[in-house]
Amino acid sequence: MNVREGTKRMRRLGQAMFIAPILAWVLYNLYEIQPTFTHSGFSGIEYHFSLRMFVIMIVCACPGAILWAAGWVVEGFAKDAK
Repeated sequence: MNVREGTKRMRRLGQAMFIAPILAWVLYNLYEIQPTFTHSGFSGIEYHFSLRMFVIMIVCACPGAILWAAGWVVEGFAKDAK
């Protein structure tokens, strides 16, 4: 496999690993906020669970961000080598 193709795949995989947990957290929050528009009450339980999900999302998104950044670094070194 070519170095450029490998870095391209690294960046895409890292981007997907970074965006997927964030998107899941945002969609969950939208799903939980929706009943508050139809009902008058809001339970604090959903809020605390959302904060826990935020921490889990950060933990899951970090390897993707690292892989994404590593792809940029390797691509930069590959450009200098030619």
